[in-house]
Amino acid sequence: MLTAPNPAETQVGLRFWLPDDAQTTVEVVDALQRILLLPLANQRLPQGEQNITIPVGTLPSGAYSVRLRAVFTNGTTALQQRTLIIAR
Repeated sequence: MLTAPNPAETQVGLRFWLPDDAQTTVEVVDALQRILLLPLANQRLPQGEQNITIPVGTLPSGAYSVRLRAVFTNGTTALQQRTLIIAR
């Protein structure tokens, strides 16, 4: 799911595949599960490969989680979570 760079300094790429159209949310959360960044908020994305860039330059060095939630047209939900390291 996360592409490069990881560890990141100012931005990180996120690549994922949707098997069908989906309402998609991407969150960057800290260890206390607080949402710090919301690059995508319930946005409808088409089927296929998706690539987004997440600016992380405002976050201090540390470990974070990137969570992806996709709700498909048939009502099913897919969840993925990956660790993101910010190092300066």
